[in-house]
Amino acid sequence: MDNNHHLLIVEDHYELAELVVAFFSDEGYTVHHAATGQEALDLSLTEPIELALLDIRLPDFDGYEVVNRLRQNPKTAQMPVILLTERRDRSYRLQGLEMGVLDYITKPFDLDELRLRVRNALARGQMRNTINPITELPQPVICERELQQAIVAEHPWTVVQVTLSGLEAYGFIAKNDVVRALSVMLRSSLRDLDLTDTFAGHLQDHELVIVTVPEKSQAIQARLSQRIRESIQQFLPARGSEAPKVVLMMGEIDHLNTAVTSVETLRDALSAALVPVALTTA
Repeated sequence: MDNNHHLLIVEDHYELAELVVAFFSDEGYTVHHAATGQEALDLSLTEPIELALLDIRLPDFDGYEVVNRLRQNPKTAQMPVILLTERRDRSYRLQGLEMGVLDYITKPFDLDELRLRVRNALARGQMRNTINPITELPQPVICERELQQAIVAEHPWTVVQVTLSGLEAYGFIAKNDVVRALSVMLRSSLRDLDLTDTFAGHLQDHELVIVTVPEKSQAIQARLSQRIRESIQQFLPARGSEAPKVVLMMGEIDHLNTAVTSVETLRDALSAALVPVALTTA
């Protein structure tokens, strides 16, 4: 059996780690093992990990902190995690679920049950490869395909990029809430303008992209800016007068830009075209 999937087992108990690693290796998985939180973070950046089985109790810092750090790095932010723990407290489970943990398994566990949970988690992960779990918009691989099709199209086109910066200061949970709200506002704006066939995707972390026709670009940006201006404060934690500043930026590139010859040059041009959009009416 060859599953051709990369698993990360984070467990400092040697005998248990050896058992789980051997079990999934026999199942055909490529298995990486870390005995500490730092080793887990290092492996997550150097290996193509698709799923982490993460013990909560580790010798350096706990599994929740590992998840927190994974979520803060764009490269590992969407990595599925199954927590392993000896604790049965409801509060522990809720804490993990609030952080976006995929599943929660209490020790001692049955290896066959663990195998099925891993298989199901990876199947859901393959679906997430095309749809972003936060915004429910197409992932970057789909966006890049759409951008490539626009570049070679014979009809006029405009690509709009929408970016929110400064969200990291509020923490990954608040950031995800705002990005999710941004995607809802984008879809709502397209419905308002009767442009439901217009492509919208999740380009990267807190960046969205829209592929449309030139005559609709400004209307989309105006409607979306208005919705964000009216609603964004509802999704940010109260911080008083010292609240970190969130900056909305938009930029567009169209078919008349002769420098655009590939997806890479299009993305570079979009980044250069970004300008801040006021989030207040003052």
